[in-house]
Amino acid sequence: VDDVKYKISKAQNATRIYRGLLPQAKAIFIQKRWQEDSLPLKRCKLIIGCLDNLRERDMAEAFCRENGIHYIDIGLDVAKGADVYPRLAGQIIASTPGRPCMRCLGFITNDLLGVEAAEYGEAGPRAQVGFGNSVLVGAAISIVTQVITGWAGPICYPIYLQYDGNENYMKPHTKLDLLSKM
Repeated sequence: VDDVKYKISKAQNATRIYRGLLPQAKAIFIQKRWQEDSLPLKRCKLIIGCLDNLRERDMAEAFCRENGIHYIDIGLDVAKGADVYPRLAGQIIASTPGRPCMRCLGFITNDLLGVEAAEYGEAGPRAQVGFGNSVLVGAAISIVTQVITGWAGPICYPIYLQYDGNENYMKPHTKLDLLSKM
């Protein structure tokens, strides 16, 4: 509540929590768009993206691939469902140099970028739901731990998980079946 009252940014809040958990850890706080000063990011081995649109995701992934950085994308959306209930759905994609990218996996396409740019579909704020984000973040942390430490052996790429918050499941995305048949 105080964070909202005092207009504390997400980055400031995340830095405070991170340093509270790991005081000796290095956390860099940059209050501007990453594209305005990407030099600190070039030193990273892994970047987690929780961006609000496909265009930003496409740019972040391209930056990471250019610089040999692992990129873990987390996304969640709430949309009007076919019935009276909203649909809560999301994904986690691990984009690793030398492995399929988000375009290869069919998550980002020129058509989808065009639709997004035209603001086609439902207008207005896109509500995000905390419990859905917590499920995605928890799973992403497992992937990050695996990438960094290799604790459970080699990773089976590609990683593209789909989350359904209404049906309460997370599983490999159905698009992976199409990729394996190519």
